[in-house]
Amino acid sequence: LLDYTPFMACLPVLHLLALLPLVVVTERKLPSEKPTIGSSAVHRFRVWHEAVTLIRGWWRMLVRSRELQIVSCGAALCAFGFYGTTNLLISFTIAVFGWEQSDYYLLVPIAAAFGFVSYFVTNARILPRYGSHFVLIAMVPIFASGVFVIMFSPFSVYAFAASGTIISISIPFYPAYVNAMTCFFSPKEWAQAQGVIEMVVTLAQIAAYSTFPRIFDASARGAAAMTPFIVATASVLPGSFIIWCLSFKLHRRTQNAAVVSSTSPASAQ
Repeated sequence: LLDYTPFMACLPVLHLLALLPLVVVTERKLPSEKPTIGSSAVHRFRVWHEAVTLIRGWWRMLVRSRELQIVSCGAALCAFGFYGTTNLLISFTIAVFGWEQSDYYLLVPIAAAFGFVSYFVTNARILPRYGSHFVLIAMVPIFASGVFVIMFSPFSVYAFAASGTIISISIPFYPAYVNAMTCFFSPKEWAQAQGVIEMVVTLAQIAAYSTFPRIFDASARGAAAMTPFIVATASVLPGSFIIWCLSFKLHRRTQNAAVVSSTSPASAQ
């Protein structure tokens, strides 16, 4: 597991390399005259400069917005615990349960089926009728309980299977979270707010991939094997509580906006 740590630490560089297609595409949009070597280099520099400016704008928005700091904190805590746990599952089942790697992947389609059904029902029925805040209020406790149950996996394979099923059911939690939390900002700031949240989640994921393999002991059994899952739960529970409180705040704001719109002169006419 430790062999993967340098690769995970290089993820931000890989994300920057994803801008290379943008450089190629924008170079083709140079003026109609034949580009010179110097003009191509200048244009490429401008593209990278715009990318750095975008990241700098995300950082400034994060610094000046208290609500975005709270939103990002909740997302980072949940992401750290969740990705840290999922990164250990294969090694954990091999070391503790004596499974083969293929045995673990037999459970993945089952969990994916629960997640697909939950995602379909949420998007087709619950989200259009009740909104993102209701999805969060319902799904966040399910997600947190799934991470909590996985703590007892060293004692029972049934706890491991139950936690995977519960977490799969809560899959609509994250897209609803990103969508709902942008409602705390003006429409002009929605894209920036989503970018900041995604950036923070990515950094938390990298931190989890670098941290959890160091606290996992393949020879541990019983209570000693619970250590990484306890760390994950200690991270996810406060993050889920932050998101849950923000969901209620958003719910009250939505209700107040509905009351104001219903009592406005235009609606009265």
